[in-house]
Amino acid sequence: MNTIRSTKHVCVVAILLCLTNTALAEGQRGFSLSAGIGISTIEDTDDGERFDGESTGFGLDVDYRFSDHFAAGLGIFSLGKDTLPFNGADTTIKVDGTTIFARAILPVSERVDLYGRLGYAVYSVRITPGGSLADLFGENATEAGIGVDVLFTEKLAVRGEGRFLNGPSEEQGSLITVGFSYRF
Repeated sequence: MNTIRSTKHVCVVAILLCLTNTALAEGQRGFSLSAGIGISTIEDTDDGERFDGESTGFGLDVDYRFSDHFAAGLGIFSLGKDTLPFNGADTTIKVDGTTIFARAILPVSERVDLYGRLGYAVYSVRITPGGSLADLFGENATEAGIGVDVLFTEKLAVRGEGRFLNGPSEEQGSLITVGFSYRF
């Protein structure tokens, strides 16, 4: 929880600083498509019992880069699924969602960009067994993250990214991915 709050604060400051430089940047504008796969977590506490699952997840984003320092976009993600004993039964939880986000970008060199990410996610949860556990996860979350793009060509980059989702009450998730980004 503190990691998510700290990451949010860093991302807000980075976005505000980058917005002040947006008028100065003219180089990198346009759409990009990115995809990544990696490890994910699904966490919740209910009546003192904790579900702390790990899985393989993915993210797929399309964004528009307005300047060297700022981009905004839409994406889909999955935190995968995991099965653990929870509330007296073996419980499988699967989380999928969509997100709208902004990225504050810091070009470190001609080939390396660091960025912070802030967004809003809407997600659905499939729980087996159902019943009273159907309300386990809410339907929206704030999203904060950090990442790096390393360009191999003018348009293709390898991307490493960490996203943290903070849902209602004590519901959280994370997604750490490695993938690519293609600039159009």
